[in-house]
Amino acid sequence: MAPSASATFPGRNGLIAYTVTASGGSTDIYTVDPLSRAVRRLTETGADANPSWSPDGRRIAYQSNGSNPDVYVMNADGSNQTRLTSDPAADGAPAWSPDGRIVFSSSRAGGNHLFVMNADGTNVRQLTFGAGDDYSPNWSPDGRRIVFTSNRCCSISDIWIMDVATGSIDQLLGPSPDGSSNPIWAPDSEKISYTSLENFGTFEYFFSWADVDLLSTHGTLTGDYGAFSPDGTTYAYTLAGSIYFNGSSAPLTTGSDPDWGARPQQPRCKVPLLHGRTLRAARTMLRRSDCRLGRVTRAYSRQVKRGRIVAQSPRRGTVRPAGAGVSVVVSRGRRPSRSR
Repeated sequence: MAPSASATFPGRNGLIAYTVTASGGSTDIYTVDPLSRAVRRLTETGADANPSWSPDGRRIAYQSNGSNPDVYVMNADGSNQTRLTSDPAADGAPAWSPDGRIVFSSSRAGGNHLFVMNADGTNVRQLTFGAGDDYSPNWSPDGRRIVFTSNRCCSISDIWIMDVATGSIDQLLGPSPDGSSNPIWAPDSEKISYTSLENFGTFEYFFSWADVDLLSTHGTLTGDYGAFSPDGTTYAYTLAGSIYFNGSSAPLTTGSDPDWGARPQQPRCKVPLLHGRTLRAARTMLRRSDCRLGRVTRAYSRQVKRGRIVAQSPRRGTVRPAGAGVSVVVSRGRRPSRSR
């Protein structure tokens, strides 16, 4: 199954995930810090490839080619490696949507077609149908389109595009003599890089989505399997078994198939509205918002039922560091009337 990587989601530049192929042909996934060049190995099965960062930079989807190719997901540090697909067919080339779903290529319907599922492997749904093979999907950061490689009209593979809302599919690039593949969205959802074979070599081309302006605006890079930086200023690509930045003559590291993740944002407590809730419901809401229940006091209330929250501090929408406490006042019900 062809390599694939996620669209680069906007944000601050984080780590680059990539595949390392050992001399015996085994493959595993590593990350590298583009600034310090510190390398970390994430998998050790000898059968893992095609890493794809989640939009928040906290997880990596990937393909594991053990007894059967399947899609897995793990944390950014390599922990909690979880299998998502278990169909007897070959599943792979995962890529994330901006809302946290995963699109992937599978042969489970005959030929290779695109499917989408939740990040926990549930709710699998087929996206493409018909003759030909569809692979290397890539979801635009704005969520509107999926680009992919397909030979659905010709014997040569080229770049196609799907409208997510309507499901309509069109050929983005006209048939080329040598074919095109591996489309990758830029963070602005307006540019795509892709690989084109010419003169028996491999070249990265860039073009603008708006005017499909080949070469003249964005130029070319000799290489393959690239990834934009989350801030949109740099491009990483594979050449002769190493990963380079555009404009750099020295490789960043040995490997291939890079995908550049956004730097994870630190969790923040965004205070929810607790008025009228029970303490039990409030605790659940606060936990989901990375907050905690703080001081609890009680007061009489003519409007709010007994056991329900009358007031809170800080107020709804306030952003505090993760784990910040939210104090509440709980209704004791109506004040008892005094007997004469």
